[in-house]
Amino acid sequence: LGVLDNSVHQETWIVHQRIGFVDKDIPNSIKEAQAANQLGLLPRGGAAVCYKKCQQSFRERTECYHMGPKRAFCFLPLPVETKLPVHVNGHFALDHEARRNLWRDEGGGMKTDWN
Repeated sequence: LGVLDNSVHQETWIVHQRIGFVDKDIPNSIKEAQAANQLGLLPRGGAAVCYKKCQQSFRERTECYHMGPKRAFCFLPLPVETKLPVHVNGHFALDHEARRNLWRDEGGGMKTDWN
């Protein structure tokens, strides 16, 4: 995927996406929610890594997008740094109040297992 913006930043990214899951290694809480039509989440995920670093003129030199922290996305960016070498996008279960943080339940449960 080639990206070119108004500031003449040009980068090339490798993007991998997947939808669905294989039945093995799925927690029982997710299988039960799916069987009861209560899952409400699409098993979708992807990763993106910068393949070719940015190309820009010398006098326009600014920080490029690939140089920042790698983030998690759920359609839009989340305030979560992954500490991975790639950006991660998925249909995560988000908290019900702010819809900006990943769901965390100390007692476990389907949404915690999903994330």
